[in-house]
Order: sequence, then C-alpha cells, then structure tokens
Amino acid sequence: MGKRKVLLAGIAVFSGATFVTGISGSLLALICFRVLAGLGAAMIQPTVVSFD
Repeated sequence: MGKRKVLLAGIAVFSGATFVTGISGSLLALICFRVLAGLGAAMIQPTVVSFD
C-alpha cells in the first residue's frame, strides 16, 4: 500500500470512530470506539512523519 492510501484510511477510521464515539450509548461501546480511534491515529502519525 502507498503512503497516501494508508493516510486516507487512517483519517477515515479515526473520523468514523470519533463520530460513533459521540453517539455511543454505553460505556463499553465508548471504550471500544475510542480504541478504534486510537488505531486510526496510529495509522496517521507515522505516515505524516514519513512524507518528505
């Protein structure tokens, strides 16, 4: 996969998980979606640093 695709996928995962976190109805769902948002952020950070 290219850097651009990983970056866009990370942004999509992070954005979607953050949105769903805001409308979650239980504590367990909130925690799960925050973990998913963290995974999205973990995709974004190294990709951004690797761009020249």
